Formats: sequence, structure tokens, C-alpha cells
Amino acid sequence: MLPNFPLCLEWLDFPPSTSFPSPQPTDSNPHRSGFGNFIAVGCLDPEIEIWSLDVLEAMYPTSVLGRPDVTKAHVPVPSGSGKKKKKKAKHRRIEASYHVDAVLGLSWNKIQRNLLASASADRTVKLWDLTRDPTASGEGSGAIRSFDVHKDKVQAVQWNEKEPTVLLTGSYDQTVRTFDSRTPSTGVGAIVGSDVEALRWDPWESYAFYVRIFLFSLNHGLYSLI
Repeated sequence: MLPNFPLCLEWLDFPPSTSFPSPQPTDSNPHRSGFGNFIAVGCLDPEIEIWSLDVLEAMYPTSVLGRPDVTKAHVPVPSGSGKKKKKKAKHRRIEASYHVDAVLGLSWNKIQRNLLASASADRTVKLWDLTRDPTASGEGSGAIRSFDVHKDKVQAVQWNEKEPTVLLTGSYDQTVRTFDSRTPSTGVGAIVGSDVEALRWDPWESYAFYVRIFLFSLNHGLYSLI
């Protein structure tokens, strides 16, 4: 059972750090040997749960990324009284070390296997080191990087498999951005003219990608941006 409606999934074979005791590696339990079979789940809550797919009917996730002791379930905060014309909900205050709103996209880095990127409705993209203790608090805990390059919720994120430091992001601010995770301020952006629903790197050209946008005609169009 998940705490809220799931919105995105990402498979990974890297065993995340956990607060629960783990047995020594065996043929039937290879997780501590550096490989495994896990699924990361993003939902309406700000936290990311990582579950082992090799454990049947598990009661608890292997790891939880975020601060469930601080954040609460996603409840929009209206900017008006609700009695007059409906107004846009206020943005929550951004935190550098954890998300404060729904997690909309996940991408695991297959080259630098301990890295997981997440996109959120809080307008940020965060980079997680799966070797960190998820229960730690204070300075140096939580996400290792937080990127706030978008002005609206970030719907999609994906690593470039041929350039493992490069991230591609798409947002409801009607833009896509590609940047090196080490220097995100030097990224390149493009306006696509509508809300971004999904995106993918081209499997043959490392510098090309595809974007699916939501059109006001309620039809979906597929565009190639190079």
C-alpha cells in the first residue's frame, strides 16, 4: 500500500541505503553486493519510496527519500477565500534538501548508478545520492543538488545515457531545458508553446530529444526538437 496516488515509476538495480537491518549478501539476497531489483515510486506526497521487487508483500519500503517528518500530503492552498472568483493556488516555499509537493517524474542514472533525479510540482528538480542515509537530518542530508530553473511544476526529467551528467527537463512553464548537472545555470532552454507532458532522449543521437506536449484541442502532438 502506498501513502497516496502513484504518479511515476522508475526501475533501478542499485541498492539504496536504508535504516532497516539487512542480511549479508547471498545468492537469494544479492542486494548488498551492489545490485538488486528495485522500483522508485513518486506520488502526490513529496516523498519518494523505493521498494524491493524481490520481496513479496513487503510492509515497508527499502528507503524513503525526503522528509516525511516535516512535509505533509499534497493539499493546495488557495490564495483567496473561495467565495469569489477562483484563484490560482499559492506556491509552497521551496526547500533545497527535499520536495514539498507531488513528485511527477523520476530518472535513474544507469552510468553513475547511485544517482536518482526527481521532478516535482514544487518547480524543482532534485538530485539524490542513493548511498546516503535517508534518515539523516541536518546539514549535508537529503538531496545533494536542487535545481530551480523552471517557473512552474516540472512534469518530466531524464538523464542522457551517452552523456551521464546531462539532464533533460520539461515543465508546465511551456519550456524544456537541457543542462549539465554540475553547472545547471549554463543550460539551454527552448519554448515549446504548451505544457510538457513527457520527453525522451533520442536513442541514436545524443544531442536530440523528443517532447510530447498537451494541446488545447485535447489532442497530443509529438515534436522533435534538436
